[in-house]
Amino acid sequence: GVSVFAYCDSLTSATIGNSVTSIGHYSFEECSSLTSIAIPHGITRISDRVFEKCSNLTSVTLPESIKSIGHAMFRDCTSLTSITFEGTVDQWNAITLNEYWNHNVPATEVICSNGTVALELCADCI
Repeated sequence: GVSVFAYCDSLTSATIGNSVTSIGHYSFEECSSLTSIAIPHGITRISDRVFEKCSNLTSVTLPESIKSIGHAMFRDCTSLTSITFEGTVDQWNAITLNEYWNHNVPATEVICSNGTVALELCADCI
């Protein structure tokens, strides 16, 4: 649901069930103790601002089932240095990446199963 764990400062990890197909808006926003998250297979859409301002989030693994990444999904995740995508470079390039999805994120590439993709920063994000 929307904002289900938002502002849970003590949340360090979360397990998302395999039956989940989308993650609602703001679900983990400002969970400042969250350090890593693995999104399960079957998730096709991650809504807007799901992990915004998770300042200690260092790594994320995304399944190849992802088709859409929401607006500002990782905005201001200032410790996020590792983004892994379990699909191919071509599958990554087919994903709808909404505006500011990686604003103020130090990761410079996405590691795919058959290579890497350099991340572009928008002019407004620098």
